[in-house]
Amino acid sequence: MTTVDWAWLVLALVIAAGLAAGTPVILRVLAPPDDTEPGWSYAHACGRHFAPVVGGATGIALAIAFCFAPAPTRPAWGVLGTLGVLLGAIDARTGYLPRRLTWLAAALAGIGACCGAWMSGEWLIAAQAFAGGAIGCAILWAVWRVARGMGFGDVRLAALIGLVAGTGGIMRALGGIAVGAILAAAAGILRSSTGRGHEPYPFGPFLVAGPFLVLVLWHPG
Repeated sequence: MTTVDWAWLVLALVIAAGLAAGTPVILRVLAPPDDTEPGWSYAHACGRHFAPVVGGATGIALAIAFCFAPAPTRPAWGVLGTLGVLLGAIDARTGYLPRRLTWLAAALAGIGACCGAWMSGEWLIAAQAFAGGAIGCAILWAVWRVARGMGFGDVRLAALIGLVAGTGGIMRALGGIAVGAILAAAAGILRSSTGRGHEPYPFGPFLVAGPFLVLVLWHPG
């Protein structure tokens, strides 16, 4: 591993530690969902040990992104590896995907894609990113129309995932969405085998994991 690679890994750990430290603050300022009881909060629902878990997952996600994603696409991948991971973790713990945080993450990922395109002079990166976001959102919207148990928050999350994965091309966006959906379906089958198939479960963590798995498996090196 080169010195540059180690520098990216150190940066991933520093960012992960920062997000872990800031997670309690983020949870406290997030507005509760409309269908929750008075007094409900993300901070209380996620619990005391939530931040370290987010930090660990973020470190892994960013290490994958910084080691496997092309340099111009890393700003966008950095958003998915931080706020995207946080969204998936919140969904896993509470069953909700905060709307404003999801749109914020998508907006920052779009800015990251544009910055990467501008710095590299490869504007196709930005074009593919926004196309991937639109395609991801459209696919999950179609699934949401027919799938039982999927919330509309997953549709918004798919826009973020498609946008980031799309920086590597439309096929990467489709692959990231597909792998995430396959992981979610596999989790559903596993739950059914344990007699809990009737219970709702979060799709967000699997949707977020999908593009990172594709990034590793699709890496030419």
